[in-house]
Amino acid sequence: MASTLKLGSRRGALALATALALAALLISAACGESGRVISQPQGTGTATAAAPTSGGTAGPTGKELTIDMKDNYYVQKDVTVAVNTTVTFLLKNEGTSIHNMHVPGEATGGQDAVSDLINPGSESKFQVKFVKTGTFRFVCDLHQPDMAGTVHVR
Repeated sequence: MASTLKLGSRRGALALATALALAALLISAACGESGRVISQPQGTGTATAAAPTSGGTAGPTGKELTIDMKDNYYVQKDVTVAVNTTVTFLLKNEGTSIHNMHVPGEATGGQDAVSDLINPGSESKFQVKFVKTGTFRFVCDLHQPDMAGTVHVR
């Protein structure tokens, strides 16, 4: 026997409100982050110029580099920075999926640098101080291994 919900009754209104609250809770849990701590190391460097499309080199005073994100790749996937430089990444999501940028702790002196999750059509800034020379891979946590790039620290 199928039950019917009478919207005019108090019990029906309470059942509808409960169902809507539960649905909202489930949706927010599914769309939320995984509970990990997002670290955005801060430095004293200041942005001096936007990077050219092919990447750029950052000086010791700091640099702003623009990274355009599409589905599922970084347009500027190969960048070069100077060691002990704080880089402000301007991440622009030009795709239809949510993206981020994750730089491993080996490049930053021990702590991973992970940007916010960036919705399609949005942008976000985050800073990373590169303290070790070498070549380091960065990835989108949601679309690796395909969505990756390289930072050369000299």
